[in-house]
Amino acid sequence: MISGPGSAIDVSFSGDSGADNVGLESSYNLDTGSSVSEEATLDAQSSILEDKRDLSVSGDVGANQNYFGSGYFGTATMSGSNAGGHLTGHAYLTRQGMQASQSVDLSGSQVTAGMALTNQGATASVDGSVADGSLHS
Repeated sequence: MISGPGSAIDVSFSGDSGADNVGLESSYNLDTGSSVSEEATLDAQSSILEDKRDLSVSGDVGANQNYFGSGYFGTATMSGSNAGGHLTGHAYLTRQGMQASQSVDLSGSQVTAGMALTNQGATASVDGSVADGSLHS
């Protein structure tokens, strides 16, 4: 777990097996009182990467996570000002594709959360925002 005033934290995990690769990059900008924990497990032989993260928010926050593999790219984002709440995320990356989820329960100003995936040129995305109030997704 990492926490601290004005902390900027970058984390990356990756693995490859010949021409196949999987990986993810996480970036967190946290205010005082926020904390994040993240854990990844890699099966290098089959190029499977599983990641779990948990973020408790107090103050200003920005969190981004990028996923990549052979033929796909995904992203999950969350931000807020004077915010309080919680984010949990899970990602499962393989050579053939990925699954990812993000659960956000955040109150504050300019609160946003979203996810997007591009696979073989096709893109799907979902996002939400609240100017002042609570976002549950």
